[in-house]
Amino acid sequence: MPNGDQELVLLDQKRLPADKHPVAVYLASLSVGSLPAQRSALRKIAELFEADLSSMNWTGLRYQHIQFIRARLAEKYSTATANRLLTALRRVLRESWLLGYMGEDDYRKLATVEPLRGKQDDSESGLAGRALTIGEITAIMSACAQDETPAGIRDATIIALGYGLGLRRVEIARAQIEDYDAVKGLLRVRGKGNKGRTLPIDNGARDALDTWLQIRGDEPGALFLGVNKGGQIQGRQIGSRAIHELYQKRAEQAGVDATGFHDLRRSFVSDLLDKSVDVAMVSKLAGHSNPITTARYDRRKMETRREAMKTLHVPFIRLKKGKVIE
Repeated sequence: MPNGDQELVLLDQKRLPADKHPVAVYLASLSVGSLPAQRSALRKIAELFEADLSSMNWTGLRYQHIQFIRARLAEKYSTATANRLLTALRRVLRESWLLGYMGEDDYRKLATVEPLRGKQDDSESGLAGRALTIGEITAIMSACAQDETPAGIRDATIIALGYGLGLRRVEIARAQIEDYDAVKGLLRVRGKGNKGRTLPIDNGARDALDTWLQIRGDEPGALFLGVNKGGQIQGRQIGSRAIHELYQKRAEQAGVDATGFHDLRRSFVSDLLDKSVDVAMVSKLAGHSNPITTARYDRRKMETRREAMKTLHVPFIRLKKGKVIE
């Protein structure tokens, strides 16, 4: 609990109505997939003041409070997590300004709070996540193939889209059957926010999707559905969390350690770059607004960098006692 200049007085325990509460307005603007994480982020910030989402005086935050929050988050969380929490806070501050609870000058001062900066290390051990080898991906797909229930082909198809198209879990969970044009071989992807993209789907990924649809059928609705323990396909849409769990299950069955579903996306980016696909094209395929973001997904091995450096010739000349050694 902060004290002294950091003390934050609550709004007399007053609970604002949802359409006037900055947190409620912000959370209402989020997609279903983003909502739980951002709600949790704001709860963690409120807990620093021994408050909750409703009683926290978000509109009373000032410079000293923001610095207190930033310092405590840096102590408690990783740089990436702390910055995600600060992003949620900035959005609430913006809603406070738009709702008329603070002046523009106050808002601008608070919104410019600097993100935390972690250690920059692009060595293989210093990067989050990793790229999988084609052998590891094959082993995971083989584990799916051992399951002769509909869950086996469904899981293989989800993994195929994760690697073959670089799709995020939430993008797979949102996919609807009408998003797939089987004649043209195109899949419309419902991306983050309102951003979407259409991707060609070919080779093994297309084969997997066509096989799954033969089992699923062409009834309208979610592309991927749940499968019960009896192997029966259920009508409910599979969620992002379920995709995480099924991937972990198949990776464990395949004996592939220390990998998360997002590693398939990192592998997608790394392997395309390794095949000399232009980074701007890879960025477009991955649904990144900025190629700089795409570059952060590059998990190619150090040997790839070594081979790239070998393409340059350095005309080093060794001298001995004033003479050039040939």
